[in-house]
Amino acid sequence: MKKTSFSGLRVSHLSNNNANSLFQSTIQVVTPVRTQLGDVGNAILDRFVSNSQKFGDQVNAQLRSKLTDPLKVLDNKDDNLLSEIKRTVVFMTKSRDSSEKAAAQDLEFFLEPYWDVNRRPVKTQAEDTADMLAKYHASSTLQAAALKLGIVGLFTELEASNKDLTSTYLARNSEIGNGADSGSDLRPDAETDYTDLCNMVEQAVNFMPSPELQTLFNDMDALRRQYAPLATGDKEKPTDDTPKA
Repeated sequence: MKKTSFSGLRVSHLSNNNANSLFQSTIQVVTPVRTQLGDVGNAILDRFVSNSQKFGDQVNAQLRSKLTDPLKVLDNKDDNLLSEIKRTVVFMTKSRDSSEKAAAQDLEFFLEPYWDVNRRPVKTQAEDTADMLAKYHASSTLQAAALKLGIVGLFTELEASNKDLTSTYLARNSEIGNGADSGSDLRPDAETDYTDLCNMVEQAVNFMPSPELQTLFNDMDALRRQYAPLATGDKEKPTDDTPKA
């Protein structure tokens, strides 16, 4: 028997705002037919509703904050500085000058754990960037390599920008709830619940089919197909209509 499966959707690649919209829309189509889900399905749905509400409330609070736009500007500035460092390093690994090539290779190896730092939530990005810069300052070899490649100024500018990013992030969190969990801190629970709900509906429609469950499956799948193009893939970082906070 061929099993019915949901369309592919990289939920983790959706922006906070789009993820919140997907979750709320899913709840709207599931709730009217929750009697078809059984005890386990209803327990999953109740948890999903609760965690999605917390996540959605915080996303909305972030959107209302006067510091959201300045934080996005600083986030993009950090991303652009790191991207320029990476581009230079990658380009110089192909240099015909052996000393420049060696310096670039040293920096490329050092940057590897931080290569995708711009894709991480703002809090994590700021902390990891600070960790990277601390290790950079502690290594005369890395500083000499940056000097050789002419990117000392980029590291200096990134450090100043990252400090501004950190202070603005903390100020915004204080403004919207005295350091309450951010949308991205609350997102994993809602995302896990969404996955559990999809798995449960998929299993139900395959093993206990009914017209109501098939309609629910179709509605949920339509939402997945609607949001799939909004999930970033090949782009350098996920665009987030709330900051990666």
